[in-house]
Amino acid sequence: MPETKPHPLRTRLADIGMVIFGMIMAVTPLALWVAPTKPWFYLVLKLFAISSVAVWYLSGFETSAAQHHKNLMAARLKPSAFEKYFKNNRFLVSLRSHSKAKKQRAERAKKHRDDIRRSRDD
Repeated sequence: MPETKPHPLRTRLADIGMVIFGMIMAVTPLALWVAPTKPWFYLVLKLFAISSVAVWYLSGFETSAAQHHKNLMAARLKPSAFEKYFKNNRFLVSLRSHSKAKKQRAERAKKHRDDIRRSRDD
C-alpha cells in the first residue's frame, strides 16, 4: 500500500466539526417533536440553523477522505512502459532522432499527460 501523508490539523478539525454538527442536524426533528415549550422549540431551530451554516462552511475544506483519495491517485501515477524503457536505456535515448516534428509530438504528449494528472488531482 502506498505511503500517504498525514492529514493537517485543519482537515482533522473540519472532519470532527462536520460529524458533530451533522449529528446535531440529525437529532433536530426528534428534538423539535419533543420540545416542551415554544422557547425550547425556537432554541432547537436556532441550533439547527447554526449547525447547517457550520456544516456548509466546513464542507469548503478538503476532507481527510478526499485528501486520502488524492494521495492514492498521486501514488498510482506511474511512468509508462515507454518512459521506463528509455530512462533505463540512456544509450537508446542518444540514438533517437531529434527532428522538430518529433519534439513537438513529445511536447504535446507530455502536455496531455500533465492535463490528465491535473484532472485526476481535482
